[in-house]
Amino acid sequence: MLKDKLTAMGCPLNGPATALQIASLSLRCEGKLDPTYVQIYSQFNGFRDYESHDPSFIHVWSIEEILSSELNLSEWGTYLPFADEFICADMFMFDPADALRPILKYNDRSISADSSISFWQGFVDGHYDAATR
Repeated sequence: MLKDKLTAMGCPLNGPATALQIASLSLRCEGKLDPTYVQIYSQFNGFRDYESHDPSFIHVWSIEEILSSELNLSEWGTYLPFADEFICADMFMFDPADALRPILKYNDRSISADSSISFWQGFVDGHYDAATR
């Protein structure tokens, strides 16, 4: 399970999101929240505070942080920010309605991963560690 792998890596995880928090994210994407994200947020609701996971320096946002983002997202369609990358002062963007869509970087809109599954696999495999960039 993803939560177990992240815990073993020393990632500072929040507890699981509540049903109301997950419903709020689902409402934000017009009731089309991908089951992959329901499963992830049912395991953990982002990372605690801004304690960075060394060596990746990525902070995964809670649902509250996602929903309270004040970014101008008018050009992003259904994409929302879900994580900060401290090394590059950038953010990762996801489509909460479709976990098979690419994970994008906010600043240059480049593809960071082909899908949510490949993002998380890359994360636990160390592909986002500062030493591998």
